[in-house]
Amino acid sequence: MSRILDWIERENARSDAKLATRGNAWLVARALIGAVFATKGTLLAINAQHIWQYVLAPVLIAGGLYYAFDSAKILIARAKARSKV
Repeated sequence: MSRILDWIERENARSDAKLATRGNAWLVARALIGAVFATKGTLLAINAQHIWQYVLAPVLIAGGLYYAFDSAKILIARAKARSKV
């Protein structure tokens, strides 16, 4: 179990380092796309008519929130670093 958790930690650190090299405009666009996906998932869950729509809706919501919050986390860290300088 600890090997799995170690792998997850390494993978998270690697993806955070990769995102940190991206520009602010790219991160803002990624956050907005995440918000659009989360909104689309919410609307799909509300207006679902078929079972596959109920299955797809949480995936869109979770993926959109992940994109939005991950990008926002890096943007907030950059803003705090600039304010300290």
